[in-house]
Amino acid sequence: LEYAAEDLQADREVVLAAVSVDGSALCYASEELRDDVEVVLQAVQQDGLSLEFASAHLRNNFEIAIEAVKRDGRALGFVSEDLRRDWAVLYAATERASRGHERETDRMEDRTAMLDAVFSSIPEDIVKDVMFHLKIADIGSDEANQALADKCLELDGGCKDGHFQKRLLTGTWRIIDLSD
Repeated sequence: LEYAAEDLQADREVVLAAVSVDGSALCYASEELRDDVEVVLQAVQQDGLSLEFASAHLRNNFEIAIEAVKRDGRALGFVSEDLRRDWAVLYAATERASRGHERETDRMEDRTAMLDAVFSSIPEDIVKDVMFHLKIADIGSDEANQALADKCLELDGGCKDGHFQKRLLTGTWRIIDLSD
């Protein structure tokens, strides 16, 4: 699609075919097609990070945002400010990032890097909110929960309501609110 003529970059069927194979091809689609729900949804289902090339209007579309962050948690960086405050979107992005790239060669550092990217896209007041930490606790594997716990503890210095403690419970790492 990159080298296609402008009329082909504006052809809905051609663009749909291209983004179904490579979601990032959305960056070469016409402005009109970057604002087409079906085209953008197809692109983010193939590659969540292709949300970067969607129109501002569709970056604020809940269905598209959820699909993008479920595919790649780092897509949260391209979601509208309003949807970065939506618990469902935040949970989906954090849960996805906690699994890393889902390759056998993934290391804890890969998961932590993905979580760092997601956390850096979350509004600061939410990151410092105790409820955010409690809602994302215990969402994945032991390693993923440990990475989440470590990240939450790192951010705890700014939490306004409580203190957190990393504790092993029934084989999983959890965040415990000790403020009560």
